[in-house]
Amino acid sequence: MPASLDSIGPVDRVFGDKVGGGARARRPGLSDCLVRIRDDDTVRVASMDRLARPLADLQQLIDEIVAKGAEVQFVEENQTYSAHSSNSMGGLLL
Repeated sequence: MPASLDSIGPVDRVFGDKVGGGARARRPGLSDCLVRIRDDDTVRVASMDRLARPLADLQQLIDEIVAKGAEVQFVEENQTYSAHSSNSMGGLLL
């Protein structure tokens, strides 16, 4: 298991791509994850740069996950984003 998977701890399902934070069309694991997200799910990611590299893409993905009623946790940065909490420090970090 890659180190980044070890860092996220136990999860119900793992989604991954062999390609870095590139275009969504080339990331079937990300697409599958986004389709399966349900209300009250938690998407745990080892680091922000594992979800997306350009800031605009990262913000869009966080917004999309939160809009589905889920939260996203970034382990390395110790940041959580959800519709149920205000995270001004997290916004600054982005």
